[in-house]
Amino acid sequence: AKILVPVPVVSTKYTVTLAGKQAPERIAYPEPLFYYRVNESSRPAQFRLIRTKVKGDHREIEYTSSFLGEKQTQANEIPLDVQHVNADTYRIMAKQDLPPGEYVLAMVDPGQGIDLYVWDFGIDKTPGKASSKK
Repeated sequence: AKILVPVPVVSTKYTVTLAGKQAPERIAYPEPLFYYRVNESSRPAQFRLIRTKVKGDHREIEYTSSFLGEKQTQANEIPLDVQHVNADTYRIMAKQDLPPGEYVLAMVDPGQGIDLYVWDFGIDKTPGKASSKK
């Protein structure tokens, strides 16, 4: 008789740190649009839009790697609308308006997790927009 013993799932937490409290690239409207061009020979791209955590004088992105090798970011991901517009170009837009804050757009290799080359930017409060407090 064989006895099955549950295998503990051990996850490892990784943190990507970005210098500075704010990204140098600032955007004053809540619906940024990105275009990304890839080599035709490269694998299909998967993108993540992640709100970073500001900690002291830097920003952080956290992701985990499970026992089975699957990597994923922690809860700060924003859903994206990604359209493949031609053989080597993607159009990328958030499915919701982005509140003011710090963000990164990351390309993900399904076998490797987050690519360490991320594009950081910040959304500033839209000038002249009235507050909607009730």
